[in-house]
Amino acid sequence: MKTISFLALCTILIFSSCKKADNDSSPSTGNTTGGTTLTINSPWQVYAKIDGVDYSKKDGTGAIGVFNVSGFTASDPDSSVSNYGSSLVDGTLTLVYFEVVRNGHHFLGGTNVENADFLAYFHAGNYSYTTENINGVAIHYRDSMGVLWGTDMGTANQTGSEFTIVQVREETVVPNYDLKVLSRFHCKLYNGSGQSKTLTDGEYVSLFEAL
Repeated sequence: MKTISFLALCTILIFSSCKKADNDSSPSTGNTTGGTTLTINSPWQVYAKIDGVDYSKKDGTGAIGVFNVSGFTASDPDSSVSNYGSSLVDGTLTLVYFEVVRNGHHFLGGTNVENADFLAYFHAGNYSYTTENINGVAIHYRDSMGVLWGTDMGTANQTGSEFTIVQVREETVVPNYDLKVLSRFHCKLYNGSGQSKTLTDGEYVSLFEAL
């Protein structure tokens, strides 16, 4: 069994695929009124309130969109597992970033993920917050001080939290197979010291790739 891990951000930047050019021109200025403003046609970007403070990143405007994957590969008849990440990383040395991970995709060992299977794994609907390799999602956020926060850190208590994939669109550019995903969410983020932050009004238009 071969282990794959790209969770350290430097490794993400080295091994992840950079985003393809996104020609969508729909305007979006951020959800500053508490209403939804992002659509599936919006460029790759995130908006949320973290402890009541507006937070946003947009690909090509001070941030770079990257794909990443972690998990492990196995040989038939065992199952391989992939956790697909979609991140917006600051173009600075502080490596500030925001990431959503679709965790725990189990598929037949010794094979590649089929496009139809990958698409089905991102179906519209509600998802639980989980840890790596378990079916669900996780959110990670590294702040301007370099502190890492996540839904799967600390107590990982997500009582009352929600994550919904609203819409999915295939973005196929041969030989790659990408999905553009619109998600909305609210949750608790924890750091390694057990402190927490509250994320509300979260919206993310992102790309995921079947790496």
